Formats: sequence, structure tokens, C-alpha cells
Amino acid sequence: MLLPRFPTNPWLIAVTPLAAWHFVEHSVMIATYVQTGVSGTPGLLSSGGLLFGGLPIARPDLHFLYNLVETVPLLIAWIVELRAA
Repeated sequence: MLLPRFPTNPWLIAVTPLAAWHFVEHSVMIATYVQTGVSGTPGLLSSGGLLFGGLPIARPDLHFLYNLVETVPLLIAWIVELRAA
């Protein structure tokens, strides 16, 4: 939603693929829940995940990192746009 409005902001360009990956991760977890009824599944990259068994990190910790890696560039992008206005 932000990238079409601010297509030259390098921070938005950088964070868009990360946000898309986070969306895919949630989509996999939701699809797994709908198919199996099991909540709290690892998704793609947390420990036990679908991609190569995942990383050695618990799902809540990975989710925190996803949110951190998305939020920091979004805040920087916001500051860049405020200064440009």
C-alpha cells in the first residue's frame, strides 16, 4: 500500500520483500491450521518448519525478529518521507 505512493523510498523498497515473506509465512501457518486443526505449527522457517526443517529458533522468537526487521525500516521510511515533505 505504501510502495505505490512512495516508489522511490529505498527503505520501503527494501522492506517490501521481507513483509511479503512474513505474509507467506502466516499463510502457510493458517493453511496448515485449516487443513489439520492443529494450532501453533512452525510454518516455514522456525524450528521444525517446512523448509529444510527450519532454523534453530522457536516460532515466537522468529516472529519477533520478523516484526523487528519490518518495523525498523518502516520507521526509517516514515522519517525519510517526513523530512522530504
